[in-house]
Amino acid sequence: MTEFDQFAEDYREIHSKNLRLSGSDSEFFCEYKIRQVAASESGHPASILDLGCGDGLSLSFFRQVFPNAELHGIDVSEQSVRIAAGRGVANATFRVYDGQTIPFHKERFDLVFVSQVFHHVPPKLRAGLLQEIFRVLSPAGRLYLFEHNPCNPLTRYIVATCVFDQDARLIRAGTLSAACRRAGFKSIWRRYILFFPRHRIFAPLQQIESKLGWLPLGCQYCIQATKFDDSPENICGTASARVGS
Repeated sequence: MTEFDQFAEDYREIHSKNLRLSGSDSEFFCEYKIRQVAASESGHPASILDLGCGDGLSLSFFRQVFPNAELHGIDVSEQSVRIAAGRGVANATFRVYDGQTIPFHKERFDLVFVSQVFHHVPPKLRAGLLQEIFRVLSPAGRLYLFEHNPCNPLTRYIVATCVFDQDARLIRAGTLSAACRRAGFKSIWRRYILFFPRHRIFAPLQQIESKLGWLPLGCQYCIQATKFDDSPENICGTASARVGS
């Protein structure tokens, strides 16, 4: 997983070029997901972990929406962590970890954010990493897990042509939801997002995306999971689907 070291310096530029067909750039999609999380949070989490933080851009946006939260980012890429630390995000720490054991004590975080990480994690390590996330979440903590949707043809093309996605193994939402349940999570919701390109011509269609979360054709999906049974009214907006126990 440390192949990201070689792309760390130019990650955003490379990623944005790869996303040309989508109509927007890497920074847009990063901020989009943080705004989705913020819209789903009814309060203000005191502590947030970005697992697979990369260059730290996500925590820059988290700082904007949760100005008082304690922020932490971990990643397997030493070069990415160095760049993230150089951003100067207030009240944020960044550290390298081994990709398996989260270097924090149990029940440490109110919110764990994981974006486009699991398709890089070897299948044999996924269950253990989800168990680690469960361990470090507080009793009322929330996991927000974003992944590519292999059912979307544009997503498959973008991933197949991305230089740092050569090891990617895309995961269906149902498969990852079931893995969360096996890791101990009791309340699991999922929602599909980003159905239309961000070109201006598609703006009217983009306005109805919040009602399509049940439709498994979005370019990505979001899973929200909690340790105990919960009934959130929405996950990443509206029209989400609860995964049965």
